[in-house]
Amino acid sequence: MEGIFGIFNFNGRVNQRQLQNMAQALNLQSEANFVIDEQIGLGVQRMPLITKIQTSSPAWTKDGSLCVILNGDILNFPELRSDLERRGYEFDSDSDAELVANLYLDRGEEFLKELNGLFALAIWDRRMNEIILAQDRYGGIRQLYYAQLPDALVFASSIRPILASGEIVPEVDKDSLVEFFSIGRVLPPYTLFHSISKLTPGYIVQCRQGSVSTKLIHSFTFTPENRVDAGYLLEKYYTEAVERSLVADGSIGLLLSGGFDSSLNVAMASKLSRGPLDTFSLGFKDTALDESYYARLVADYFKTNHHEYVLDSSDALEVLPQIVWCQEEPLHDLSAVPSYHVARFAKSHVDAVVAGDGPDHLWGRNSLFLAARRLFNTLNRAGLFKKLLLKDSGGRFSKYYPIRVARRLAYWADKPVARFYLDSTSRWLENTSSIERTPVFLSKELQTGWYDRINLAQLLPLDTVDDFHCMVNCDLMVEGSFGVFAKFGKVAAGQSLQVREPYLDNSLVDHINHLPETLKVKGNTWQQLRGTAQRKYLLRHTLGKKLLPHEILMKPKAGFSPPMNQWLREYLKGLDVNEIMSPSIKKAGFFDLASVENIFEEYLKNPQRSNYGPYMLLSFAVWHRLYIDKFNTENPNVSLTELLYE
Repeated sequence: MEGIFGIFNFNGRVNQRQLQNMAQALNLQSEANFVIDEQIGLGVQRMPLITKIQTSSPAWTKDGSLCVILNGDILNFPELRSDLERRGYEFDSDSDAELVANLYLDRGEEFLKELNGLFALAIWDRRMNEIILAQDRYGGIRQLYYAQLPDALVFASSIRPILASGEIVPEVDKDSLVEFFSIGRVLPPYTLFHSISKLTPGYIVQCRQGSVSTKLIHSFTFTPENRVDAGYLLEKYYTEAVERSLVADGSIGLLLSGGFDSSLNVAMASKLSRGPLDTFSLGFKDTALDESYYARLVADYFKTNHHEYVLDSSDALEVLPQIVWCQEEPLHDLSAVPSYHVARFAKSHVDAVVAGDGPDHLWGRNSLFLAARRLFNTLNRAGLFKKLLLKDSGGRFSKYYPIRVARRLAYWADKPVARFYLDSTSRWLENTSSIERTPVFLSKELQTGWYDRINLAQLLPLDTVDDFHCMVNCDLMVEGSFGVFAKFGKVAAGQSLQVREPYLDNSLVDHINHLPETLKVKGNTWQQLRGTAQRKYLLRHTLGKKLLPHEILMKPKAGFSPPMNQWLREYLKGLDVNEIMSPSIKKAGFFDLASVENIFEEYLKNPQRSNYGPYMLLSFAVWHRLYIDKFNTENPNVSLTELLYE
């Protein structure tokens, strides 16, 4: 784990003690490096370097006009440095931070478009008396948070240092609370903490003379082209991406779930590597969701040094306090539990791992929703179908699941794409018509105006493209950046485990974004609705067929989720539901407590009930105890049961 942090004091010199407190909140066993320059205080703390491309910071330009702190890696360092040297810039080190400093001098704000990698950074510009915050275009693996105060700007690559600065009192943002329970996450620029914001991918934050503003620098573009060399270029860019991800001084391994994406990483890495690779998988004891057979099949096929950890219910949920502490916000993604365990297991063997996140979001995993939207709008051309469905919304047919699904479509099928995406992926829409409807267990005092603050435009590409690619962009920005990517990035950081994501290499992503829909999802509307369409079509039919065993290529996608229903039910059966919500939560009046109790009771009685409600409520209760009731920068050495009953 590594981190950056800083304070821009508008009215006086920065207190070094504040910076030390922020460094301690990162919980790293290493000394922090500080820069204090009158009104500005910067800090960086990191574990021993593993990358061949040195990233040590803070770094100054030759003339002392700029200082950069950086968390992460710049993968195209050699090319950028060579170009800058040709343009007359001099370097004193192989530091990524020094590269960024010179690049900013040369390109200005456009520097961000040039950087390939996963990173978060801050630039102190003495010339303009200005601080600039930026991150990579995905923003999940590495994040930046900031608090805009009357007299200062406080920022860090995680939330804990901001709280440790003493400038912010931990407090729940009520609109964000409703947003979390409505769509399963809090979108930028907001967090669940009042007064703390998170940076939106593609934007920079600029702070000058006490004024804080954001500016869009990068937006994904989709210009689908039918190219005869599309498959060749896909292989070229993917090969280069995996090769870059394997560059390390320390030990590195690959996560291997047994699914297509991670298996393809192992296949390509085996082709590029001179020796055997270390691979890591997680199995689930006594469950049909266990894919460890396929992971072992791939490991044997490519002769890797395979390491397997078997997870069962006895140790799965008791570490929820540690998982929530790493995430810094409550959980909605069930796979956060196995992600934490596999990160901890991998860290006991290696310093870094190559992960397989990204393809689902880049290749149109939500084409099912889009196909349903297209079919509904075709059937509803005269508007009669929608009127019929909505006429008797509480009638006798509402108990039938297909009718409820059709009624949901009637509400949001004709909405703009970004709104349609949020509605169609909401955690709670089975029993409500719109994400603007507050979940029934939330207090009636909580307003539903949270939806009006969402900037739907930031979920869409700047260029006007088809609905399919608008959905891809929404999914990448929402479920990708602040779902899957953030989930694993944060649990890995909590284990001081470096993460490489070859599928998020800029050159590869740019090429994928230029592919037409027909090369991403192959199948008509009916096949997509039935789930028989061929997804990741070009990736499977070029690289997949060439590199993977047939059994892996043909297996259905299972996802990286444990048997959470089974384990959660086992745990809750022995728990007094009234003890889940702390006295402070009850006093705050966030929830209708009778409805909360009913959700848990119905979940335990009915095996068909979704686990989203109980799981999100449980994780919120844990988060509130750790961050609101008694915030402590130390990783909680306590089990879930001990936390709930202490």
